[in-house]
Formats: sequence, C-alpha cells, structure tokens
Amino acid sequence: MGTAGAVATSTRDNVSLLVRIEHEQYLVDCSGSPVQRLLRAGGDYRASLAVIITHRHPDHLYGLPALLHSRMICSGELPPLNIYAPDETIAVISKLLNAFWQRERVVDYVSLIPIRPVENHLLLETSDAQILTNPVEHGPETVAVKFVERKTANSLVYSSDTSPCDGLVSFASGASDLIHDCTFCDQEEASRATGHSTAKQAGFVARRADVERLILTHFGSKAEDTVQCVREAASFFDKEIVAASDMQEFICGAGL
Repeated sequence: MGTAGAVATSTRDNVSLLVRIEHEQYLVDCSGSPVQRLLRAGGDYRASLAVIITHRHPDHLYGLPALLHSRMICSGELPPLNIYAPDETIAVISKLLNAFWQRERVVDYVSLIPIRPVENHLLLETSDAQILTNPVEHGPETVAVKFVERKTANSLVYSSDTSPCDGLVSFASGASDLIHDCTFCDQEEASRATGHSTAKQAGFVARRADVERLILTHFGSKAEDTVQCVREAASFFDKEIVAASDMQEFICGAGL
C-alpha cells in the first residue's frame, strides 16, 4: 500500500503491504493511515486481520495506534487481532500502545505474538496458506516474510529492510514474486552502512534466488528515479522487474 523508505513523499507513503489469500487478509508493516489504505485496497480493518511487523523502526509500525483506535470505536463485536513481531519490536509496540493509553483497553482482543528468530520459521498455517519468516540483515532484529498459497503453490517473499544476504537468497529461492528493499539506486557504500540495498543488489538477490518477478519498494531519497532503479536491477536480473507505486495491486504468479 505504501512504497517509500523512512521519509514519505508527496506521492509515496511509508512502506506497508496488504496480502489477500482467499478470504484471509494480512497487513505487513503498518504505516501511514492504515484504515484508509486498507479500505482503498479492498481490505476491511473490522474483519479478521493478522498484522506482521518486520522490525522496530518507526516507519514500519507507527500506524498501529490509529488502526487499533479505529477498531476500538467500531460498534459491534470484532474478531481478535493478532500482531506478530520480533521480540524487541513487541517491546516497542507495547510502549507505543501505553503512550496512547491503549494497552489495557485492547488487552482482551489484541495479542502480541513474538516471531522466533530462526530460519524458515512457520509463523502461521491455515487451510489456504502458509506464512513463514526468516531473519535478514538490517541492524535491529528484522524478518523477511513469505506467503505460500496452498491452492496454486505460488509464493510471495517480502525482504523488509535488509542488506543483500545469503539467508534471504535461500528463503526466496524459486519464489513467484520477490518484493525487495530499494532504498538506494546505486550507492552501495551507503547501503552497507545503513543495512539497506541498492537496486542492483536487489537484482543480484533476485537472480541468485531464481525468482520469477522482482518488485522494488522502500524507495529512499537516493532512489527517486525509479526508471534508473529498474535499469540497475536489470543489469543482474533478466526477468520482469517492477518499481512499485503506492496502492498498486499485484496478482502473485500472474504478472501485473
């Protein structure tokens, strides 16, 4: 739903994704105005919703109080809300909710569930999908997320914020779609210093993982020329590459 890096722009909000599999909906990272964006994307903030926060940086979680506030003031009984996050991120979320006097008010229907920091961790399993997580290299404890649709075996991997790493290559191996950090266009020294990736590095990871499509996101101020970003990624990856826009919809395994 959002595709900007740490600083939003007039055309890009901070990064977040809505993943829908059959009747299930998953919000991955929660920035901006999550209720408005969920509604615009065809989601429903009042329905069953699992939230996955990949790490503790503000641009990935600051929308949570707004989401919970909107659910609190809805009439009628709402289904429970599970928020999954690494341990240190859960600590930050708890403090954030306390700052808005929300923690005690939502304790009966919101659960904070830690994500184990292990490779190929099976986070959730339903009749329609498997959701797995895997540590990546960003600085704070951060996880990539994989969605596997049972009916088609199509898979979607979201790198979250990360430097290129072998763990992500293995985790994304053979995926239908890889949504990858593109904080920088070609500033590799800056990407190493901040735990992020350039467009070229994203292309290299996509090639090594042999994914079907690369979707670039989390564009920083040094990656505003998305046409050039796609060119940089294409120097390593010769399949489909897309520079994502806010609210752009993709069908996993089926192209645009």
